[in-house]
Order: sequence, then structure tokens, then C-alpha cells
Amino acid sequence: MHVMTIASSETEDGPADTVIDGTYSQFFEFIGLTPVYEAVTGTRQFPEEKILVFEQGKRLEAVDKLADIAVSFQAHNIHPCNPNDPDQDLGDGPLAAAPREVIHESFAEIWNPTHFRRWPPWNFLDRKKAIETIISKIPEGTVS
Repeated sequence: MHVMTIASSETEDGPADTVIDGTYSQFFEFIGLTPVYEAVTGTRQFPEEKILVFEQGKRLEAVDKLADIAVSFQAHNIHPCNPNDPDQDLGDGPLAAAPREVIHESFAEIWNPTHFRRWPPWNFLDRKKAIETIISKIPEGTVS
């Protein structure tokens, strides 16, 4: 299961949903790009953007950019071996050699709204208990 936030808002054209995904980069593992790959090669391959944000109606534009990043990585993927296991190719993944169209199609399904399920709203939780728990974790004197 992949968890992301969808923020709904009212626009001139009517209601719009904005997808906010803070863990989208995990799907680059499909093409062989992982934090371990970067560590072993000493390179920076992941996009600078830590959070993927797009209007749901522009989903395919966001997927286009991700597919372009994936294809660019494929061109530079040196398939390093794991220092602890020389038989493990750190640049491998189920889409490591896939054409752009297949990567695009695969990524498009991840953010396809027909697969989305809503979680219970905030008021489902005990707000007071949640706030007290958060406050208890903040070291004294760090917030004024």
C-alpha cells in the first residue's frame, strides 16, 4: 500500500484535487535507483524534489517527468555490485531495461485515482490524545 495526501480545493473551474506524495522516489527502485546505489557509486541520481505535488488532472504530466528521469538514469546506470554480495547488481530492477513507454505506463498506474482509497478523517482520531503525545515528544525548551 502506498500512502499519500490528496488535498481538495475549489478553483474557478470547480473542485480540484492536488496529490502530495512524500515517498514517490521509492518507485525508482523499479529501475534500479536506490539510496544504496547512490552510496556505492558516490553519485546523486535522485531528483532534488523530495515531495511530488501535482493536480490530479495533470497526473500524466507528472508521470512524464518521472519517466524522463528514469530513462536518463538508465543511460547512466553503471550496475555496480554490492560490496557485501558481488553477485547482487545494485542497478537492477524489474524496469531497469524497460522502454520509456513501459516505465510511463507502470508509473501512471501508481497515481491512477481509480486505485485511491480514503482513510478516516482526522476527527476519527482522539485529537487531544494525539496532541498530548506529540507535545510529550518535544524536548523542553526547544519551542517558545
